[in-house]
Amino acid sequence: MRAPIVRWVPGRPKRPLITANLVTVLRLVLIPVPAWLLYQGEVGQWAALVIGTILGCTDFVDGYLARKHGPTVLGALLDPIADKVFIAAAYTPFADLGLIPTWVVALIFARELLVTALRSAYERRDLRLETTYLAKMKTWMQMIGLGVLMILGVLPSAQNRLAALGILTGAGILASAVLLVARSRHLRLPAALTAWMVAIAAAEAAAGRPASLFATSLVVVAITWWSGLEYLVSGWRMLADRRRLDAGDLVRLAGAAILPFAALGTLTRAGGPVWPVIAILALEFAHGGLDNLLAHHRAHPAASTWGLRVFAVIAALGVANAVPRAALPSVLVALALSLAGTAVTFWRGRAIYLSDAAIDEKVGERPSAPA
Repeated sequence: MRAPIVRWVPGRPKRPLITANLVTVLRLVLIPVPAWLLYQGEVGQWAALVIGTILGCTDFVDGYLARKHGPTVLGALLDPIADKVFIAAAYTPFADLGLIPTWVVALIFARELLVTALRSAYERRDLRLETTYLAKMKTWMQMIGLGVLMILGVLPSAQNRLAALGILTGAGILASAVLLVARSRHLRLPAALTAWMVAIAAAEAAAGRPASLFATSLVVVAITWWSGLEYLVSGWRMLADRRRLDAGDLVRLAGAAILPFAALGTLTRAGGPVWPVIAILALEFAHGGLDNLLAHHRAHPAASTWGLRVFAVIAALGVANAVPRAALPSVLVALALSLAGTAVTFWRGRAIYLSDAAIDEKVGERPSAPA
């Protein structure tokens, strides 16, 4: 296993009391709170909106601390994982509560897992795909979509929902005007937000809350897959020129495509349980991030190991879908398999993950961050 090249950069201040890694870990620990609050009635849903917004903004905080005091291997790994776990824990309850279709959420998760699987394929061939602006925009649109879904779900009347959408549209127009005058390269995000809010308001006015909820989630799916296809198009030629896809790539891609639909299918066909499903999805996102870094250091699990684990999880979820009476024990078996696989992978690469030195950006190796 190749150890990462890390060292303290001369002149960098000593470790602060509050580190970027501490903020990221705190965000991971608190992620289940807004998910639980979504099931606690109107007051709980408003609380989920507030707490979820705060947790989303902590991404700025750990980013600032990482830039100020130097990134670490663990931090570079945890930050994108935390974003994806947040998405898993927040969108799954919306599907479970019937606010948006299950297949919509499954499509969002499938894209995230597929891009993560592709990154492992790139890393195994010493290829690097830089995070694009569209991918960063996708993450923010996913976060904003969560807030809009919460607002639409909790406001009782169409008049209140249209008023809220009008406020968001006005905020988007104002932000677009300011950035246009400043000639900022970030103009696309508020411009897209403005158009999105107008479309949601039109759907709300025409057909009520079900239509506006669907319009919100449909745009999230569209930009999520658009950014995914951008990665695929830009990297596929490099991948093909270096080496064809092998068994290790194929089992990762197949598992990424099937597992979200198998997991979320248990919510509609078997009637739950939701919390083990959220845990499985979160673990699979985390496992994919770990695999990216191990692939970079040629320490990734073999195709047989990965395939046996992921398809055993899928098989257990398949039983839960086919036999509703066995849903709970089958999902718990899938959870145990996913947890065991992630724990083993983490243990194998602990020397890399737990390196506490800051990465020297000039001479160090950066772990890839799925986007």
